[in-house]
Amino acid sequence: MEKPLQNKTALITGSSRGIGRAIALKLASQGADIILHYRKNVEEARIVEKAVPLWQRAAERAIQRSANAEAIAHVEEALDLIRGVKDAPNPKLELQLLTTLAVALLTTRGFTSTEVEEAYAEARDVGSRVDDPAMLGPALRGLWIFHNMRGDYDLADQLAKELLELAEKTDDTGLVLEARRASGITAMAQGDLDAAERHLRTGLKLSEAGDHSDHIHLYGQDPLVANLVQMGWLKAMTGDLLSAVDLVERSVARARELDHGFSIAGSLFMSAMVESLCYDWEKVTDYAVQCVDVAGEHQFGFLLAQAHILAAWSRARIEESPDLIAEGVEAMQRSLAAYEKSGASWILPYYEACLAGQLDRLGRSDQAREVVAQGRSRAETTGERSWMAELLRVQATLRRATDDVGDVEQDLQEAIEIARGQGAVPRSGPERPRSSGRKGSPPWEEGTSRSRRDRKTRWLPRA
Repeated sequence: MEKPLQNKTALITGSSRGIGRAIALKLASQGADIILHYRKNVEEARIVEKAVPLWQRAAERAIQRSANAEAIAHVEEALDLIRGVKDAPNPKLELQLLTTLAVALLTTRGFTSTEVEEAYAEARDVGSRVDDPAMLGPALRGLWIFHNMRGDYDLADQLAKELLELAEKTDDTGLVLEARRASGITAMAQGDLDAAERHLRTGLKLSEAGDHSDHIHLYGQDPLVANLVQMGWLKAMTGDLLSAVDLVERSVARARELDHGFSIAGSLFMSAMVESLCYDWEKVTDYAVQCVDVAGEHQFGFLLAQAHILAAWSRARIEESPDLIAEGVEAMQRSLAAYEKSGASWILPYYEACLAGQLDRLGRSDQAREVVAQGRSRAETTGERSWMAELLRVQATLRRATDDVGDVEQDLQEAIEIARGQGAVPRSGPERPRSSGRKGSPPWEEGTSRSRRDRKTRWLPRA
């Protein structure tokens, strides 16, 4: 029989005697997890090893509810408790606390926050002293995502390989699926879509096969939600748009079923990205605005900045009025500046290509060229070659009016070769749509939403 306070946590101060002790015993008898608060008299309590797991459990439950500030407070109390004891308890407890702290920081401060890196680096150091190698996995995965989002793809690739080696060595299925997704995401950024598909397919299969609900507090997000939408993105980049849309819709539905804030916000943001590759601007706007609402409510700054970028771009893309397009461009520039200021580089070349297209629509071609050049330079420096074909396509579009036709053709041919090399090849079906003649819009970008039947066979130049 379930007790009335089961799955609830109570914080009790002064519980070694008197009223505090009576309250603690009463709540415990009704099923509550009791956290005993001793800051100056830990020896009297003699319960450090018992109290710390309760703080840990409370933090995990807070993360499940997207109450990340509460989770941080719980972990910091527990770390103070451990570090205030002369003979510290088992390092496994400290490692669990540090990885939980890092997850809460990751969702609130952002993937590229130095606080996140420091927490995961400390967790990795403590993990090296733990006799269970698999426990080191969350720290490695956390360091991977930090470096991947900052555009340090060589280091991210190295960490993903190290994580996969550890996962396979320890035969930890949950760790294997996280390692596969990490490897797939980095491979996508580097333009190796074949490798990305192999990794992501394995990760998706594993996440569908079992219950990995503990990954929410271990890594910050439901793995099935994350794998579905990541595979959807890959399908969109290789031209299988019907599968892409189906996968992202399944991801959003799963996230909403779980009612986990960060999983919902992440799936909405990634769905907006996928719809942008399908040229469904209304859908991009819809998903991006929903993400803004969820990320804003829970203060997920990293996702919020990107959702603002996509919302501003898609709205500008739909508009015909120069004033409204200009408003969208200005909003996009502000959000891009905030995103870059956070230290993030992931997807920036794509956002810069999108911005350049709208600047050209406003007749600001010189500025658009500068943005494209910046995006190409960034992609070359970081190795994020997945967007190089799109940047070359936009560059060709900008050169139409002033440059030699041979240069334009050269840019387009190089873009096609890169896209084909990455697997984004033409499918069977109709030719590209004819242009309506609007300045700054290539023929295959004309119009707004298309039916999903058209999507499946339409040529996808973006890679």
